[in-house]
Amino acid sequence: MLSNYIRPLGRVMGLAAVMSLTACGGGGGTSLTQSKPPSITLSATSYSLQVQNTGYVYPDQSSLSNARIMATAVDNKGNTVPSGQITFTVSGGQTSVGALYESDFKTKVTDSNGVEHPAAFWGLPVDISGGMAQCVFQAHTQTGTANIVATYTDANGQSTQQTIQINVVSPVNTGLPTSIFTSIAGLPTYVAGQQGRNSQSTVSIGLYDPANQAIASNGSNNIKAQIIGGDLGGAMLVGAGGQTGQTVNTTLTGSSGLAQISVNSGTESGLLSIQLTADGADNNVDNGIQKPVVKDITIPISDGRVASLSFGGPFINAIKNNQSSATLATGDAIDQGTYSRAISVVVQDANGNPVPNSVVRFGLIDSPLTAGSYPDPGFSPALPTGSSGPSVTFAIQGSKGNPVEGGNQFTEADGVNLVTKGVRGLDRLILVPDEQGTQRDTLGSRIIANLIPGSSTGVTTTSNFLNPVTPGYIDGNNIPWVIGRAQYGNIGTTATTDSNGVATTFITYPVSRLNQPAILTAEADDGVSSVFGAYYVGVAGGTLTSSVTSVSAGSSTSVTMCATDANNVPLPGENIQAGLSDGATISGSTTTGANGCASFTLNTTGVPPGTAQFDIPFTVGTGANQTVKISVAAAQTAANIALTISGATVTDPTHNARTVTAIVTDTNGNPVPGQTVVFSFPAPTDDGSAPSAAITNPSSGTASVTTDSAGKAAITVDYTGNVGDTYSATATAGANSATQPFPY
Repeated sequence: MLSNYIRPLGRVMGLAAVMSLTACGGGGGTSLTQSKPPSITLSATSYSLQVQNTGYVYPDQSSLSNARIMATAVDNKGNTVPSGQITFTVSGGQTSVGALYESDFKTKVTDSNGVEHPAAFWGLPVDISGGMAQCVFQAHTQTGTANIVATYTDANGQSTQQTIQINVVSPVNTGLPTSIFTSIAGLPTYVAGQQGRNSQSTVSIGLYDPANQAIASNGSNNIKAQIIGGDLGGAMLVGAGGQTGQTVNTTLTGSSGLAQISVNSGTESGLLSIQLTADGADNNVDNGIQKPVVKDITIPISDGRVASLSFGGPFINAIKNNQSSATLATGDAIDQGTYSRAISVVVQDANGNPVPNSVVRFGLIDSPLTAGSYPDPGFSPALPTGSSGPSVTFAIQGSKGNPVEGGNQFTEADGVNLVTKGVRGLDRLILVPDEQGTQRDTLGSRIIANLIPGSSTGVTTTSNFLNPVTPGYIDGNNIPWVIGRAQYGNIGTTATTDSNGVATTFITYPVSRLNQPAILTAEADDGVSSVFGAYYVGVAGGTLTSSVTSVSAGSSTSVTMCATDANNVPLPGENIQAGLSDGATISGSTTTGANGCASFTLNTTGVPPGTAQFDIPFTVGTGANQTVKISVAAAQTAANIALTISGATVTDPTHNARTVTAIVTDTNGNPVPGQTVVFSFPAPTDDGSAPSAAITNPSSGTASVTTDSAGKAAITVDYTGNVGDTYSATATAGANSATQPFPY
């Protein structure tokens, strides 16, 4: 909305305040000796502007949609005022007709889309410079009349105003260009001489008049195209009639057609800048350009060198989202106990352009694993997102690796004996530094050729490591590393990128190893590599089942849950998430074992009495069948309490003890566990004989105990006295209570 660009009247004079100023100045009666008031002249470069029918347009002094507003103040002696301020306002604030802008468009605002624009004003105080104050009036999207008011107030407080009218009208179809439209085909464009890669792009050019109507050809050349700012090793333009050079002309075709130029790259990469110029005076660039209409464009020229590789596809995305299963993509297959999954790598140059016809070599390790790490206690990638080192899942790994830059030797200072660990030729060495750190140029993998003779901590590789170019790189034993091999799964070894820079291969693994950790590698011809911590996912749409669907409150119940994928294959290493509430707890592990099942105890003994029925959800994924609920019955409240007191136990000649037991049940006679019972012991009745009757424990005379699963709560009471004394115990549970007397 255009109103979003109108600055609130804060730093500028309020509209009402401006309009209240009068030509007579400050108030009070007139006098024959009163000085002559100042005066003001107001003018515009145009009094008829064209409406903008395409919304907000960045103000442009050459546009037919704006005018420069100029005001000069004269003092009471007839002299031009050299300094001070003149305030411009749009009377009535017709924001849809237009608004005021600073003459240099200095103040900016940002719209809701994050795009920066010059600030628009209804009222704008402008400093007088060289005897004149100036601003710009910009037409907006509605036709009408705008009243522009200029106000000047002198040092004596006397004011003067002048008003002009600017009409905003519908645009006129002139047939002469005021704007240039372009579209570019053939991107990305690569430096010349690269086999199989495009080195030519085409620019289509259209010209439009003030009414936004396409301009037709008039038989002459209508557009001049020129390379500016460097030709990147001999880039050339091709214009009308096959003319070639760094400056060419071209012509429109038909009544509403487009002109075209071709851009042939040179031998250097970078941004090629081209300036397009039309003539707004006669639509002819052959006879000199009288009223230039200009547009600059840039075309990125890529050197085609691989700068980065990134893994993608449903399989990869499932792992990135920490999911244990993924949908079957095109080409994926289930065959005789194995899953085959498409793996894609996007190859880009330093400018983010795809690199086609580039050979990518893929690799995979999934062993040896640390003993007992599979099934993992909660499946996880071998290289979790944000990790700066390998997972302890792999048995041969460390954090103090040192590749020889530009060479083929690697040593480690972690104390890992590579000989006794069984490292051999054709194993894969993977380096996994922080991808955002100074060591990132070492990221990647190499095939091991041999152990270094006489060393148990070094190997040679079949290809050299890159020479790091990142500033701040530190040589030494500081690179995380892992060595392994493919024992369970396999991956297609090579693939060539298509026109979008995508290389696709397939990974195959047995269903018996779902959630098995693995590391995928990809390497381009020039040694740029990438690695991805993965695991062998199942097929999306799996199921979670439970041996129990309902339990009572106040119970402890054994539960077994099993997770499978859509192919009914068990999912080991799954961490079953439980939405526990209302005092329910779990004892034991909810991570599935090799059979895809987890057994644990669901405890509801902590559910408070009176709690309504509720469900506990358990889930292993987002699928419709991957969540089960166990219903917990409502916890009954206490309705009855029965009190029993055991026989006395003589602790010494003057002290006795008894056990006081309360059984709490609901209206159906069922025990109520988790109920708080308050035992109280009022002062006993003494017969006057020594020793005196008294409760010695609990010392305060009251105590609280929670009922167990049988609804029972018990307490031992100690007391003194003799045979003639009388005692009593009261047990209270909620609104229910029971009292029982007992003798010495």
